Amino acid sequence: MLDKISTLLKISIIDINNLQEYYSYQSTSVSKHVEDNFTKYIYGLALEFYFNDVIAKMEESRGNPMSFSPEIDISKIKEHFVDKILENYEVQKDGQEITITYKLKNVDKLDGKYELNPQLSRVKVNGLMQQSHILNKSILIMLLIKYEETIANIYRCLIEHFPKAYLNDKSITYSELILSSDIEQVKEKFIDKAVEEFMRLPLSDWYKTFIDKHKISFPCQSKLTDFKEIYYRRNLIVHNQCRVNEIYIKSCNKTNKNIGDELIVDNQYIENAFNTVLIMIYGTFLGLMKLVSNECRENMISFIFEQGYDHMVKKQWCISKFIFEVLKQEKKQNAEEVLYSTINYWISIKNSTGLEEIKHEIEEFDVSAMQGKFQVAKYALLDDFCNVSKSLEKTIDKEIPASYVVEWPLFLQYRESEEYKKFQQLHQEFFKVQEYTPHDEPIDNEQKVLSELEKNITE
Repeated sequence: MLDKISTLLKISIIDINNLQEYYSYQSTSVSKHVEDNFTKYIYGLALEFYFNDVIAKMEESRGNPMSFSPEIDISKIKEHFVDKILENYEVQKDGQEITITYKLKNVDKLDGKYELNPQLSRVKVNGLMQQSHILNKSILIMLLIKYEETIANIYRCLIEHFPKAYLNDKSITYSELILSSDIEQVKEKFIDKAVEEFMRLPLSDWYKTFIDKHKISFPCQSKLTDFKEIYYRRNLIVHNQCRVNEIYIKSCNKTNKNIGDELIVDNQYIENAFNTVLIMIYGTFLGLMKLVSNECRENMISFIFEQGYDHMVKKQWCISKFIFEVLKQEKKQNAEEVLYSTINYWISIKNSTGLEEIKHEIEEFDVSAMQGKFQVAKYALLDDFCNVSKSLEKTIDKEIPASYVVEWPLFLQYRESEEYKKFQQLHQEFFKVQEYTPHDEPIDNEQKVLSELEKNITE
């Protein structure tokens, strides 16, 4: 069976989660770098804005309106910065060319700490402002590379397990055969070529191929339109300076865009891109689960469930909603696992679009014959904090460890209530207890980590 798929799933998700953490760190670092260095250019920038305003007003008075019209109060800039350093200035016009000559004052107090040259300040600040754009575009490229690696590895895996389905119409030349002394090497090159050809197909054909070959469906198909926009925007970054071309308009059905428009890749766009790509990857593997053994399927479901929980903890509600909406319909789970997926799905809906959307459904959820933990869950979902505390009295440290109350997003709103503070105070002994569960994943570079630990011990 196709059990290698389970390993590919874990590698893919871990890689993208690591990339997202890396982006978060770098984005914070870049923002701090810009903030720390911006101050150096405030006086030079103030002069830049002020002189542009002077020229714009002079031209406007002559009936030559200019495009310079910043949405800021130039008079405040003049008062706080320009007046402190500008001794005098004179506007000179030679034909169409305008020049401002000026003298500065208090230079001895500011020089060294501040850049006073307006042109240089503009160039340096433009560079600073570009750093976040450079980071965002680079991350988007890397994110799509990770996705493509995942699809290529899946396709390779499918070829190896279903060669007749994928390679019947493929051929190898006689020269390619006789030039290699190793049949395994021939097979590897043959598969490499097939994967390379597949990855050159249009994006939609990738999933169409899997569907046609295996008669499976992918729950992420509804996200394909959003994903296409991300995919083809990446292509614009790489090949067209992030400016709209005809391929982008046709592929993404973007009739509201014009050829030549520059597309922005800001922080919000990157966050949405991570969410969409992760949903596409989860949905791809959830679709492929039909092809694996029961044991592998259980492992994949368990891993995806854990990841869904982590996304809830990170408040990535759109991803957790997608995961648990699929898992609550998964027939290979037992009844309790389905209930957990349903509850986590409700938590995701409640925290993304609001309780009202699912309130009636939760109220109809009959927990009278269920374990106490499901009664607690119903009260928590409905923000009935008084009954949450009453039910927890019977279940705390039995069905529900205190650590669950502290960590589980189910109790997100409850933890903000006075009821929770009272309950925590009454049961301090339970909340002091922590849990550790061994993890299947080893620590990367374990020896290096141990060496660093030892180094810190000796220092």
